[in-house]
Amino acid sequence: MHVLPAEVTEKLDATGKLTFGDVVSGAVHDYDNKNGVAATVAGIPVKLKGDGHLGEGDEKTYAMDAVRLGFQDVQMAFNAGKARENPLKLVGELMQDGLFAAESLLPKPTPDAALAAGDNKAVKWDYPDVDSLLQDPQFGEALKVFAEEKAGELKAIVADLSADKQAAFQAGVIDPLLANPVETLRAIIFWTPDTGGGAFGRRQDNNASDYYDAVKAQGALQTLSWTQKYRLIFDLLGGATVGGDEDAIMGLLLANADDAKTLIRYFGWDRLEDEIDDGPGSEFADTFPRDVYGK
Repeated sequence: MHVLPAEVTEKLDATGKLTFGDVVSGAVHDYDNKNGVAATVAGIPVKLKGDGHLGEGDEKTYAMDAVRLGFQDVQMAFNAGKARENPLKLVGELMQDGLFAAESLLPKPTPDAALAAGDNKAVKWDYPDVDSLLQDPQFGEALKVFAEEKAGELKAIVADLSADKQAAFQAGVIDPLLANPVETLRAIIFWTPDTGGGAFGRRQDNNASDYYDAVKAQGALQTLSWTQKYRLIFDLLGGATVGGDEDAIMGLLLANADDAKTLIRYFGWDRLEDEIDDGPGSEFADTFPRDVYGK
C-alpha cells in the first residue's frame, strides 16, 4: 500500500471530486471517441470519432459540409434582408422537411441490431448493480481507455512537484490505475477503513462502530455496498456485541432489504439473533422473521 505525500493529495483535492458517474460516463465517452460510433448522415452509413481521434473517421468531411451549408444559409439570409425580401419566402427556400441544410447532416446513431460486422455496439452501462457493470468485458475495455486518458491528466497535476513525490504518485495512483482499472475502481467503491487495532485487533468492533456512526451521521448508509456492509458486520461481530454494535448491525441490515437477506444468510440467522437479541426484546427476530430471512 502506498501512502501519498500530503502535498500530492492536496493537489488532487484541489481539482474537485471525480464521482462514479463521472467515471462511467467518461469511460463510455472515451471508448466511443477512440473506437468510433456507427451512424448515418443523410442516409449514408458513417463512422464518427471524437476528441483526440478527430479526423480518423468520417466526422471531418461532414462537419465541414455542415459549416459550409450553414454559412451559405447565413449569406442568403443577409442578402435577403439587405434586399428587404419577404422573410417567409426565405424560410421556404432555406428549409426542407422542416430542417435547414446543415441540420440535415446531423448524424443518427445506428441501433445495435442494425450494426454491420466489425462495428462496436453501444457500451451497456445501466446495470442494476455495480458488480454487474464491472464484470462487463466491454465496459472493462472502456475503462482501460478512460484510465489511459485520465493518467495523462493526473500526471500533469503533479508535474511541478519534486521527483520523489512524482514517483510516489506514479506508484500509488498511476501504475495501479493502468495495470488493472477495473480492480482499482472496485477497490475504491468497496473501500472500508482498516478497522483493526489494539492487541490482536481487539478494537476492530469499536472502530467499525465509529465508522458506522460517521456514515449514518452523513445520511449515507444506503450508499454502502454489500461488500462494505459485510466487512463492517464481520468486524462488529469480532468482539463482544453490545449496545452500539447491535444498533450498527441492525442499521446496516435495514439500509437495504435485498442486501439484508444475503447478509443474514451469510452470517446465519441464528447467530445474528443470538448476538443482537441477547438482552430484553427481540428486535432482530421481529424485523427479520426466521421464516423469511432464515432460509
